[in-house]
Amino acid sequence: MKKNLFKLTAFVFCLCFSLSLAAQEKKLNPAPFVGEWSFTVSDAPYGYDKGEAKLFLEEGQLKGEFKLSDATLKVNSFTEKADGYLCTVYVDGYPIEILLTYKEGKLSGRGDDGSQYYPITFKKKE
Repeated sequence: MKKNLFKLTAFVFCLCFSLSLAAQEKKLNPAPFVGEWSFTVSDAPYGYDKGEAKLFLEEGQLKGEFKLSDATLKVNSFTEKADGYLCTVYVDGYPIEILLTYKEGKLSGRGDDGSQYYPITFKKKE
């Protein structure tokens, strides 16, 4: 009886320990996102279709700015998502959500204005 109770207690402990490890959030490494980039936005109107981005770490947080033809959009905070970093910028007063992802050595993104998605292609500046 004591052996069975001990085995059951050990099993429950191991199960709880395994579940707690699996439930921990996986943190993204922001280092690959950092740098100066040129970008193009597919299907965006003229003047909003290309620009430059500067992404940097400040106090451990990813921050940045996006420069379009006649505007500089500052980002004071990014929200970490499962597959990248999300921010909201305001272009001519309209909110645009930008999701940045880094896979296989390439930075890419997607802009969302609420009605359409805009693929964003980034190229690292030398």
